[in-house]
Amino acid sequence: MTLFNSDISLLPASFGHDIAEEERKRKHREYYEAHKEQYKATNERWRLSHSLEWKAIESKRNKKRYREYQRRVFFHYSNGTMRCVSCGFDDIRALSIDHINGGGEEERRKHGGSHEYLWLINHKFPSGIQILCMNCQFIKRHEENEFPNQNGMNKLLLTPKQLKSRQTINF
Repeated sequence: MTLFNSDISLLPASFGHDIAEEERKRKHREYYEAHKEQYKATNERWRLSHSLEWKAIESKRNKKRYREYQRRVFFHYSNGTMRCVSCGFDDIRALSIDHINGGGEEERRKHGGSHEYLWLINHKFPSGIQILCMNCQFIKRHEENEFPNQNGMNKLLLTPKQLKSRQTINF
């Protein structure tokens, strides 16, 4: 059977597309490898001359990456439920990781607080972590006196009786 221009509609829509697309990608990779330094220099010039746009692009990428890491960690430590282990709250905007035995402040300082999700992923999700909503997190902090001061050291809350016995200073 011979195909004429009028018979082109008989062909599947993707006919030849996959082969042509793969060939285009292969040629682009070859060209890039042959001209890698020119690509890098051009990109660097653009980033320098468009610093605000570049910052916006990077910020968007970083936020997306952060959210992906956060979801992976929450999914793992909540056994796939993405819920607070205490009350069952499931809005990811208010979920957080909690160090079961305390000491989260010291852990964050060791490996940089903003990179904690990535650290947990790279270290194959170590034990001792749970997912709590912020309400349950603060209730736990209060019940277990986990209030770090500026030095990162835990200090105990004073009881009302201790507060009354403290000497007040008049200025």
